[in-house]
Amino acid sequence: MGGGTLVLQAEQPNLHEGNAPLTIIPRDHSYAIDVDVDIDSDSVEAGLVLYYSQQRYVGFSLSNAGIGLRRGSHLELFEAMAGVRKATLRLINDDQEVDFFYRTPGGDWVQVASGQEVSGWHHTSFGGFVALRAGLFSAGAGTATFRNFTYTSTNDSY
Repeated sequence: MGGGTLVLQAEQPNLHEGNAPLTIIPRDHSYAIDVDVDIDSDSVEAGLVLYYSQQRYVGFSLSNAGIGLRRGSHLELFEAMAGVRKATLRLINDDQEVDFFYRTPGGDWVQVASGQEVSGWHHTSFGGFVALRAGLFSAGAGTATFRNFTYTSTNDSY
């Protein structure tokens, strides 16, 4: 880590088998997170998630297959992009309504088809007395490099 770059070594096949993401606790009800992701192999998946626990998380990722939407252990491939290893991911949480966007180098922003409502993601629903956290993850075999991570408090600015 250094110079605005974080390299995460994938050690588990996925998030629900103990490969916890590197997380932050957002300080705002509405915010945007952008990060550039670069994967080094066909066997690694890396992305941006809202994480409550190993069983409860939602986010999206880049893998050799393309951009996928993750809801817990379920992965839904949103756009097949075989061989693409770099993308910028954007998560926008607008007062608990979360939308996901991505762009490939030189491309335009694309919104992932379905967002997620997360207002019920708290200890009264799931137990554990933990907070919903934003995180970066790497899973599978290989490494993911994250660059230019930005967290922005938002007021209808996206």
